[in-house]
Amino acid sequence: MRGTDKSEVSLILESNDTIIVTVEAKNPDEFENTYLQTAHTIKECAKEIEAPKRIIFTSKTSVYGNQDGMWVDESTPLKAKDHFAKILIDTENTIFSLNDLGWSIAILRLSQVYGPNKEIVDLFKESYKKVIPGHSDYYKIGRASCRERV
Repeated sequence: MRGTDKSEVSLILESNDTIIVTVEAKNPDEFENTYLQTAHTIKECAKEIEAPKRIIFTSKTSVYGNQDGMWVDESTPLKAKDHFAKILIDTENTIFSLNDLGWSIAILRLSQVYGPNKEIVDLFKESYKKVIPGHSDYYKIGRASCRERV
């Protein structure tokens, strides 16, 4: 479905207590419409729903920008390194604003987003027998971050 389809989004929000939102743009030109406009549609529909819900929104760790090898967690300030990260930050902020309506929000920031044509099995096949440079203190690869406001 398209996240900008208000009738579909409204039906999903009304019919469920917890909604997991995963989106992916088909190409860079659709990134803003896919992420930010979906968040705006969710917010618009949420205003019409009496009972607060819970949303788990999958984002990307790219919102942290380049931290020069420093540890990154939920308390790390967001730092857009490019236009796409800025859109993600704006999207997260739009989703987080549902707290004002009493909604419970969790943002799950993944280092890889999976979906059609992005299967984790294929990722493992590509990396099989490859040496990943680093040292024993380097354990941040593939970790996810979760930020929640209730």
